[in-house]
Amino acid sequence: KVRDLLERAEPHEFLEYLRSGINVEIGRKRLKVFLIDYDDIDNNEFTFCREVYFHSEEHDVRFDVVLYVNGIPLIVVEAENLFRLGEKALEDGIAQLLRYEKEVPQLFKYVQMGVVYTDGENSVYMPMSRDWRGIDRWRGRWRDFNDRYNIYDFLRKDRLLDILRWFVFYKGREKKEKIIPRYNQYWAVKKSVDRIISYLEGRDHRNRGLIWHWQGSGKTYIMFYIAYQFFKRFFDKDPIIFFIVDRRELQRQLLDEFIKDIYTPYFQEDVKVIESIEDLKTVLREIKNSEIDKLTVKRGVYVVLIHKFRPEELEDIPSINKREIIILLDEAHRSLYGVLGASLNRVLPNAVKLAFTGTPVMSYERNTFIHFAYPHLNELYLHKYFISDSIRDGYTLPIKYEVVQEIKGLKINVSQEEIKDLLNTWAEKIYEIGSLDDLVDEEVREIPVSLRDIRQRLNKITVFLENPKRLNIIADYIAERIIEDTENFRYKALIVVASRLACVRMKKALDDALTRRFGEEAKKWSEVLMTYLSDEREKEISDYLEELLSRWRSPEGKVLRDWGEVNRRIQDSFKEGEDPKILIVTDMLITGFDYPKLKVMYLDKPIYEHRLLQAVARVNRPYRSQDIIKEFGLVVDFVGLLDNVKETIAKYELLDKNVYKEIFEESIKTTKDALEELEHLIIEIKQRLMTGLKIGVHEIKIDIDEIIRSIDEGSAFKHVEDLTKKTKLIALGYVKYDPIILDLIIKMRRVSNIYRALGGNRDKLKFHKYVVFITKLYNAVKYYINASKLPEDFWRDLLKMVHEETFIPEIDVVKESMIGSADLEEVMKKILAVKPEDPETKYVAAEAILTIKSLLDLEPANPVYKYIYERLKRLEEAWIRRIDENLIINIKELTEDLLKYTMKRKSMDPVDRIIYDLKEFINRRYGKNIDKLYDSEPLIREIFNRYRSQKEKRSLFFEEDKKKIKTTLLKDLYKIGVTDIREASSIADEMVDHIERQIFREL
Repeated sequence: KVRDLLERAEPHEFLEYLRSGINVEIGRKRLKVFLIDYDDIDNNEFTFCREVYFHSEEHDVRFDVVLYVNGIPLIVVEAENLFRLGEKALEDGIAQLLRYEKEVPQLFKYVQMGVVYTDGENSVYMPMSRDWRGIDRWRGRWRDFNDRYNIYDFLRKDRLLDILRWFVFYKGREKKEKIIPRYNQYWAVKKSVDRIISYLEGRDHRNRGLIWHWQGSGKTYIMFYIAYQFFKRFFDKDPIIFFIVDRRELQRQLLDEFIKDIYTPYFQEDVKVIESIEDLKTVLREIKNSEIDKLTVKRGVYVVLIHKFRPEELEDIPSINKREIIILLDEAHRSLYGVLGASLNRVLPNAVKLAFTGTPVMSYERNTFIHFAYPHLNELYLHKYFISDSIRDGYTLPIKYEVVQEIKGLKINVSQEEIKDLLNTWAEKIYEIGSLDDLVDEEVREIPVSLRDIRQRLNKITVFLENPKRLNIIADYIAERIIEDTENFRYKALIVVASRLACVRMKKALDDALTRRFGEEAKKWSEVLMTYLSDEREKEISDYLEELLSRWRSPEGKVLRDWGEVNRRIQDSFKEGEDPKILIVTDMLITGFDYPKLKVMYLDKPIYEHRLLQAVARVNRPYRSQDIIKEFGLVVDFVGLLDNVKETIAKYELLDKNVYKEIFEESIKTTKDALEELEHLIIEIKQRLMTGLKIGVHEIKIDIDEIIRSIDEGSAFKHVEDLTKKTKLIALGYVKYDPIILDLIIKMRRVSNIYRALGGNRDKLKFHKYVVFITKLYNAVKYYINASKLPEDFWRDLLKMVHEETFIPEIDVVKESMIGSADLEEVMKKILAVKPEDPETKYVAAEAILTIKSLLDLEPANPVYKYIYERLKRLEEAWIRRIDENLIINIKELTEDLLKYTMKRKSMDPVDRIIYDLKEFINRRYGKNIDKLYDSEPLIREIFNRYRSQKEKRSLFFEEDKKKIKTTLLKDLYKIGVTDIREASSIADEMVDHIERQIFREL
């Protein structure tokens, strides 16, 4: 019954069985069967197996290592040689795991994670899933408790089971996405749960902690992981959880995109949103009354806004003594948490309080430490994860910004003196004023008299930024550069403006600017995402709302009258659809919004300190698709904020010096930094190619400056033939894993990606010619690596591309080509036309080796191909040492041999082809030219016909058939004189593998 349930289970159900066990009915008895004992680790059986084969309908795959717990395959490991492959080791290993997942998807219902092993420090782990079938995904390195990269710690028995039990989940509407923990999330949760357990068991008085993880590092998942583990561990003690946030939009995101989106039976059912202060008071009273009456407290998971904990509203609620309550509070640095934090402490004095922040706590926010940390015990943070760690681990990206002070001679940003004066006034009175961001917030109506001067100055800036003429100029500027900034809309953009009125005006201005350039369709490219008032007094906003509601429909086609629902549809379309490509916002999405394809932020709103850091971090999420890598997030600042905020924070020491350096000197820098890196890479590539690449005795030199000069003079075509030859040699060096060439190729790809990432930055144009050429050279190498012919006129459009500054150099998507006999014939003609002493010979020989290798890779289990591949490897080594008559003769003979073999089997039926392969292999290995395999041939024919006639299609042999075929092959091998049992058995296994693959390939 257990096996039947496991076989029928969907992946998310199987994972829950692994975690919580299976309920099984045996007669009248109901039993709970546990697949893993998480409490007594030694009660489980841990097994690892090397070189494990799995079969599917179309493919067989072999894993380097599979890790089993109680017979269940949970982890697959792909081992790669870091010393030989360098950075390519990880790329190759990841590609292999994704290919396995695609080829044997049914296995990955059971396998939960994959590891690409290179060494202890550089190895990566990643989630695996049946339903992903090879799509690219997150992967990361693991650090141990001492903060050292250490994959062995990840694979410890206790660690693996701890991760499986508490940190692996399916999510999404169809429960097909899978999440596993990043190491920073794991250790933050581990420290938090240890504190909770120690406190509740009476071993430690500390019941609070402050967790700082940089924006984009996944702190919302940390909150979920802590809540889930607390809820399950203390289920019998009726646990209560409060998720507390400061904005309604964040409340919705937390509920819809995290808590309710993750498949967690017996947890999600207890999740509720507290909509009003009365609802909160009702919940608190019920807890207190149950406590007084000594009744069972109803367990629950509540999502609530911090504003509902105002002291004056909760005066009549007595203190609650219950200890099994946890408060998870987001963005703990907000100044309002001082008063409300005190209210929380009064009502829930014994609750565990864990506060989270994505930005560092500033010097004037001491209350944050007092309420949520233990500064008197030298504990400011329970756990922290710096921005530099996040970037180094690949969880977030650096941010580059540029300040636009004028457009076409017209000054468009706020007076820098005015901003500096405002920031200095704020910093000098910071303990009285508190957060400048809170004063900017449109929702803040009532402010003390002492702050009105600053508020008036802020309002004056807002009015300046709302000016329609100014917004028209900015909209036109954005329309001019949007294609480059988004890299042909591979990515998307956010425009952050000063107010809701500015949102409406920017939408109109942008529509006009975009349609002038791109036509009426461009009106679909942008949408406004903001809140609306029930008694909207601003006519421009109310008119826009009417127009918006008339345009958007429900999935059923009905007109929507609820702007909240329209906003949700817009946000979903931005993430999942082609349009909108640009969102215009003022408050929404500038905190808590996570979308990897968001790359560009046009910043035209005065925001400061925390909200500025939160806002720009919206563009710091990594994204990768094949060779296309998001290098950094781009912020275009129209107000002139970033430089001035940096200066003020440094001048008044609002941040610890080390934290300031890490954020503003190492992670958020101007585009000048990216331009310098681009220039350095180009110089390095030019020098490397100019001084020469050595692949064995062969040297390749390419003078990029000379080629660029020739292009400028219109005589570039004289280099085409030479470039074509040299790229073949570079491709062969890449295939041979030459470390210098591997490094060169990585740098060439990076040049192209950085140039595109700089978007509409005009300063990059001085490198345009070099970037175009380097990208072209990179693409040519890629074609030859995949044994593809260069497209016609591949080099001839170089002249046009170099001189067209608006052209964005793209990395080509090169599909693997299907090499056949026609390609071998073409190679054969070239070999026959050269002599060893000809300068052309090394290029022809390289092309022949690449072509033959690609053909052999099509049938990796073919024993004849394996035999030929050994000969090819010897020729590769010979080519590296010298070009002589022997080499040419051997390449010619190998090409002739392979051509003859492929042509002969081409016309055969499937069974004859299989039998021919076996006899040909025996002939080549043992020199025995046999006419017939008397025992094997009839059985192979019989099995092929039987499987072909079966109604139920299979993907692999029955074990009985495998045994029969192996037995008959052993008999035939013995007859021809193969008497060594081990040798004969190994050869027979190879032959069975080939027979099985070929039969099911045909069927």
